[in-house]
Amino acid sequence: MNSGLAAREIGNLVRNLRKQHMGKGPDEVVTRFSGPLVICEMKGCMTNFEKFMAQTPEGKQMIHTARTAFVKRMYEDPALRAQLERIVNAKFIKIYADFCVDTDSAISVFVFQSSLGTGQ
Repeated sequence: MNSGLAAREIGNLVRNLRKQHMGKGPDEVVTRFSGPLVICEMKGCMTNFEKFMAQTPEGKQMIHTARTAFVKRMYEDPALRAQLERIVNAKFIKIYADFCVDTDSAISVFVFQSSLGTGQ
């Protein structure tokens, strides 16, 4: 596995999915690999409407809850899982996701069955 190419592919996939399903993709995506993990850090994710909602504590909580749950649900799609598995040559196991409204940043940690690039 070419880690630079794989990082770009995953970053583009994450950006495009969020744009397609949430109305806006992140302005910046940084993707790192560590053992069986792919870590995507994102900045500049919120839509103008979400920025408006974030002016109240209730709005912030709604944004956080909705974004976190929605991202996890997106990766239940078998076709999307297959795309990730093809890129890193390993079986997808789970995603951990979180979103910080105050900094307009997100993180997704993809867990694979084996160390990346081995496909074991």
